Amino acid sequence: MNCTGFLTAAIAIAALPFGLAAQDNEGAPCPREPTKLYGRGTIQDVTNEPPCRLLFRATGVRLTGVADGSRPDPGPLVVKDGRGRYYSANADGWESTVSVWNADGSYLSSFGRPGEGPGEFKGWWLSLFVDDGDTLHVLDSQDWMVFSPEHEFVRQVPSRLLEHANILDETETFAPLYDGRILASNAHPSTGDAYFRIVNRDGSLSDVFGTSEEGTGSSGHYGHDRATAYPPGNQGFWAAPSLEGAAEYVLEEWDVLGESIVRTLRRRQPWFRWTGNPNSSPVVGSLKITPDWLLLVQLWRPTDEYAEAMEPYEEMMKEGGGGWTPELYQQVDSLRGTLTHAVMEVIDVRSAQLLAFVSHPVADVMRGDPLLPQRLFRNEMTGYVYQVGEDGLPYVEILEGVLEQK
Repeated sequence: MNCTGFLTAAIAIAALPFGLAAQDNEGAPCPREPTKLYGRGTIQDVTNEPPCRLLFRATGVRLTGVADGSRPDPGPLVVKDGRGRYYSANADGWESTVSVWNADGSYLSSFGRPGEGPGEFKGWWLSLFVDDGDTLHVLDSQDWMVFSPEHEFVRQVPSRLLEHANILDETETFAPLYDGRILASNAHPSTGDAYFRIVNRDGSLSDVFGTSEEGTGSSGHYGHDRATAYPPGNQGFWAAPSLEGAAEYVLEEWDVLGESIVRTLRRRQPWFRWTGNPNSSPVVGSLKITPDWLLLVQLWRPTDEYAEAMEPYEEMMKEGGGGWTPELYQQVDSLRGTLTHAVMEVIDVRSAQLLAFVSHPVADVMRGDPLLPQRLFRNEMTGYVYQVGEDGLPYVEILEGVLEQK
């Protein structure tokens, strides 16, 4: 029932009506306003009507399993490096294995196995991150391991300060920085009443910042998860509102070195408000920023009708959930499908201009084509969906986003 876990499912497959593409200006570049100058601490309202539409199209690249099981299946977690290679993990039956795929989707190799030694993983569920230098970071249940672009083991340190790093089911709150450290914002006890922490290459705590005294501007509960986006080689990052308590849709640009807010973008959305219940409150589940300064925001939006309809189920959960049955789960899934929405927004941070906005009921989203990606790759308007084909074999479809003038 966790809203962030559902956000992942809600945006896994999304429809954009075919009719959108069959209009005047089809294929025309998306117009962008000139860059605006701003002073440190500036708050800019993003209120314009979007001039563009956002379309995702299949690229023809697929990572596919094989029926004979001679090599690993693609897993539901996929990341991409600067060479165009894909890394996948968490495939059923392939415990503690990282698979490598070429830019054209062909299988290259795999590495990893359960164990205690260098390059071996404790527990089968892994989290993957690729930094600017194509170094692969892998977190298991206990350790943070680093592999070179050639997949050679580099180092292993305890991940006690990087727990809850499952980016498939949780909000994306981790980012490898330009100097090899990790920026994290996921309600770890070490942060206290702050949002952000930086972990050194040896696994020790470097710094904690973003407290109420520093004025984050998100109005949420301090210490709770916030999605982040980090531009390549930059010394700043973008942060979304807190997952709990946020009563305002605010996106903040932070200075890592100065540990202060550089600028705030405010989206005045009347539906973005904390209801007191994380299962019925909207949430920003993912942020990505492209090299040309497009901020891609993925949200889950429950309606008032959904919150009301969920009240009896919430009461059952408070009583222990012992009476839950497959039929009740189906009822809840139906409510989510019809009364909640998957939303994606594209904002030009140079001009504080909203370029595109997409919102669909989740039920429509789950059965349509073209698709919204399950995840966007870091610093790109490309992503993927994970599915199981009619032959029972899993596959990953690589999607590319396109902005076109309306």
